[in-house]
Amino acid sequence: MNIRLKYLVMHLGKISNLIYPQYIALKISNFFHFFHSGRISARLSTFVPTILVKYPTYLKGGKYIKLGVDFRASYRFRIEAWDNYKGINYNPKIIIGDNVSFSDNCHIGAIDLIQIGNNVLFGSNVFITDHYHGKSQLSDINKCPLDRPLFSKGPVIIEDGVWVGDSVSIMPNVTIGHSCIIGANSVVTKSFPPYCMIAGCPAKIIKNLN
Repeated sequence: MNIRLKYLVMHLGKISNLIYPQYIALKISNFFHFFHSGRISARLSTFVPTILVKYPTYLKGGKYIKLGVDFRASYRFRIEAWDNYKGINYNPKIIIGDNVSFSDNCHIGAIDLIQIGNNVLFGSNVFITDHYHGKSQLSDINKCPLDRPLFSKGPVIIEDGVWVGDSVSIMPNVTIGHSCIIGANSVVTKSFPPYCMIAGCPAKIIKNLN
């Protein structure tokens, strides 16, 4: 952007504080986010008019992604369903239930299946993947990581009522049971039964909630 134009736009923003109160600016911002959400929803497998996905958003493979009603995602949400990488075809599915909420900077990536139930809450900077770049074998390790074929050990299933803290990573072939709580900064590499509080790197059960 031209430097003079940039300063002009910034000063218009400054002047706008004097012209109308903050709550009007908030309403204008919300209108833009709902407009953006409509554009995102139109690219999914099924149009859902009750989602709110804040701008900016990165979406790949929308036809393989299904979102439930009252889905919410904050800034810089990244969701990817890869059906082809380096000439290899995949059959991805991402299925997310009703009343699911993601905070800022969350990333979901699938080549197999990621399924999230209802009433699930995610903190900021959460990473969920069902695949790796290559297998742990010499033929793949000797390649540049970017050139290794994608490989899934199995799907990720997150059941109803789960609460995931900030900066959690959930890795392939994992099932998180109903109503589990995952502590911040955890790395989840195996499955856990319902009603557990888990934390750590790698994550382990620290409390049984039932």
